[in-house]
Amino acid sequence: MKNTKINFFKLKRRVDIDSIEMFHACLKYNTKLTPMVEFELNKWPIYLEYWNQLVANKNIHSFKVQSSIDKITLVGDYITTPVKNNNNNRTIFLLHGITNTRYWIFKQVYTFLQAGYNVVWYDARNHGESDEAPTTFGKNEAWDLQDIIDYIVKNYQPKNMIVYGFSLGAASVVMWSDVYHQKPNKNNNNIRLLIADSTFAQLEQSYIEQINNYSFIPTNLAMKLFHHQIKKMTGFADLSTLQPIKYLKYIPKIPILFLHGQSDYFISYTNTQELYNEKIRYEEPIKTKVYLVKEAIHGQCFLIGDNPQATIFDEYNQPQDKKISELVLDYIDQIIN
Repeated sequence: MKNTKINFFKLKRRVDIDSIEMFHACLKYNTKLTPMVEFELNKWPIYLEYWNQLVANKNIHSFKVQSSIDKITLVGDYITTPVKNNNNNRTIFLLHGITNTRYWIFKQVYTFLQAGYNVVWYDARNHGESDEAPTTFGKNEAWDLQDIIDYIVKNYQPKNMIVYGFSLGAASVVMWSDVYHQKPNKNNNNIRLLIADSTFAQLEQSYIEQINNYSFIPTNLAMKLFHHQIKKMTGFADLSTLQPIKYLKYIPKIPILFLHGQSDYFISYTNTQELYNEKIRYEEPIKTKVYLVKEAIHGQCFLIGDNPQATIFDEYNQPQDKKISELVLDYIDQIIN
């Protein structure tokens, strides 16, 4: 990620500076990073070793898909699981966050491959190996997701599909509800569940929260800067389109599993609570669920949540006695079975 400066911020208290700089960078820059497998996976040698085994055994099938919106090229992989079990008819799509590449979420890839799922992941527009294009905080990325789904259904005919997104990826997943509503598509018939990990309910509100919590800069001035930057970056005049919460009514029959860290200083877990409360307004019966990992900051639900000492709560604030990966896999079993 490019270096950013926050000199105009006068901090109210000691906070996670990286979270503020990252938020400012998300608004100011389009990210373009080159995936480096060894660099990104070598932090956890078990993952790099596992990746090398997948390569050696030809489990990885790379693809390129052209976006229907602006004809840019999206690059990703369809990964077949080396584990043979009853889950082999399940395929999960994994969408990374802003300023990341697909390799950043390999912890999740490893979890699902080991459980017998096939995995689809790809670099979002303007990230990794995919083409440069404005990052639109989920709006155009939602249409990109549909293009990827169409490609996978055509070429691999998956029977049970789950779609997981983290941060920007989760916003894309939730805003895909609008695509689902606008353009009925038989390729979506086998989508059984969405998973939204640590996303915002309304982009503008999330920015206001950062400003109010961490600086003395006047909110009105902050919002003028925000509107100028986001309009310049995305080309959208109407910023109300960047509100995942407004699209949840379009998928009353597809449940969502919401995940969030309660120590997330970048996007508050209260966003997930808002999204959950809005989603269940349209469900009968209610199947949507929430898991909150007390100690997790942004991007660490799976990393911290799989620690035996982690504290995890459900939507009723009830503590859980399993790791997050076990809870997620059990929940998917409940929905699909």
